[in-house]
Amino acid sequence: ISDGESRDALIVKFSAGGSVEWVRVFAGTQSDQFECVAVMKDGYAAAGTTQSSDGDMTGLFSAKEDAVVVKYDLTGSQQWVRALGGTENDRCTALGASGKELLVAGYTASTDLSFADMDSKGGYEGFVYRLDSDGSPLWWTSLGSTGWDRFTGIFPLSGGFAVSGYTNKADNDLESLSALG
Repeated sequence: ISDGESRDALIVKFSAGGSVEWVRVFAGTQSDQFECVAVMKDGYAAAGTTQSSDGDMTGLFSAKEDAVVVKYDLTGSQQWVRALGGTENDRCTALGASGKELLVAGYTASTDLSFADMDSKGGYEGFVYRLDSDGSPLWWTSLGSTGWDRFTGIFPLSGGFAVSGYTNKADNDLESLSALG
């Protein structure tokens, strides 16, 4: 648990009656936070942002801010950790469970490491990663303009998925938009 100078990511499992069943903290010496959780067939996943490269992120990368996904089993035991990031700021803001796989959405300014094939348009690009049951990437995609493009919600659909978020530019991948104000 931090000293009050930085944030620690927290996931809490409550019973149907509102009693705390378990609490887990994910932390290093820098700020770490979970922004979303998904219920899976075999447990839970929490995702957010880390600035730590030590503690629970030891051996993973963290340049500025990295998106991070942590899988827990039904009793709250940590199963795996996946960092998604590069040398710029990267954030995970939404999770969706599809069986034992996860859809991870967020935004990035990186064009290296996890986003090495990113066709950056400038600013932030919205991204979606699909992770298998072990946290390994199956594929990823992005959408962006020269502005700030951020995915903040994701919902699995039969045969696909839907994302929500926002943008502030109508160019590149979003040039067909005309109602920006």
